Amino acid sequence: MERPPAGDTDRLIATQSLRAVWSHRPGYAGPALPRAFQSISRGPAATGILLRMKSSFYAPPAPSASVPPDSLVVRTLLATARQRPGLDEARCRLVLEWLRASAAVRAALRESLAPCGLTELKFAVLVVLFTLDPEPSTPADLASHAGVSRTSITDALDGLQAHRLVAREHDTADRRIINVRLTRAGREAVNSALQRFLQTAGHVARFVGKAERAAAAIVCARLKIGAGVTE
Repeated sequence: MERPPAGDTDRLIATQSLRAVWSHRPGYAGPALPRAFQSISRGPAATGILLRMKSSFYAPPAPSASVPPDSLVVRTLLATARQRPGLDEARCRLVLEWLRASAAVRAALRESLAPCGLTELKFAVLVVLFTLDPEPSTPADLASHAGVSRTSITDALDGLQAHRLVAREHDTADRRIINVRLTRAGREAVNSALQRFLQTAGHVARFVGKAERAAAAIVCARLKIGAGVTE
């Protein structure tokens, strides 16, 4: 798949967005971007972080998780942001592009788990158990680590146990407590899944250089702050 061309509009939006982010940092004293950002805002690399992330893999985004970039919905949203007072089209475009990139990256990572027969949640459960192994965990703790409900964890454990990847047993001291452990097959499965998942993550980011990674980390942090995420 060919990588998208670097359009002047995308270049301007990426540069303005990064400058807006940087201008809120303590000690900012002028309009110039730091050196790490300058390499992004000029030349062929000016497609920006989002364009590189989207063009660095071949799996299409999940249909329900993304909207085509030139769809009526996106065009309407951006036109509205451009026309109405108090709205910032460039910032809105940044968020919409970030959503599309996130959906596409997530789709690629999900696809990497498919040959292992794992969903994102089942993979997360195995990773937690892998981290704690040989100590067990409980369904409540697994739900907390995965950020899902107990019902969702129960369904995931049912599937994992059906494939003999985990074992559930009552605690010897308190039979009200159910302990969950990895089986030998579970250890082999999570090792394989971890390798595939991390290889895909690296593959997706292969066009993102060191300077861009530093810039992306700042942009991610600022977007989370803007969304009210404090952790």
